[in-house]
Amino acid sequence: MNSKASMARPIPRPADSECEELFARFNSAFFDGRIPAYHIRVQADPVLSPGGRGYHDRKGRTITLLLLPRPELDGTLVHEMAHASTNDYHGPRWVNEMRRLFRRGAPLSELDLRRLCLRPNDGVQCPPLADSWGW
Repeated sequence: MNSKASMARPIPRPADSECEELFARFNSAFFDGRIPAYHIRVQADPVLSPGGRGYHDRKGRTITLLLLPRPELDGTLVHEMAHASTNDYHGPRWVNEMRRLFRRGAPLSELDLRRLCLRPNDGVQCPPLADSWGW
């Protein structure tokens, strides 16, 4: 029996130190170094909220990321760094920060590009900024 799941290659898990180096590079390139150092953890099991890809713990200075293929992992890290820089959930300050990051060429996940209406949405209606983003 050959199923796609059994044939799929596992996603290589980057070392936490590699992700912390990536955090430092993104912090310098896109946030002008203004975010304090965070510990970055990558987990294969989705212990985050349903559908969640990352979690930002400001008090513990930790960002936890779901193990994803590299382009999406980078975008999820930037997403969580935007939370760290704005102290905002998915409200107007965070949305404006994500749009600023897009203009600066930061790697954003496909999910964020669609939800923030930065790329064609395949017919999905973009919500007004005042609405709850619900993610």
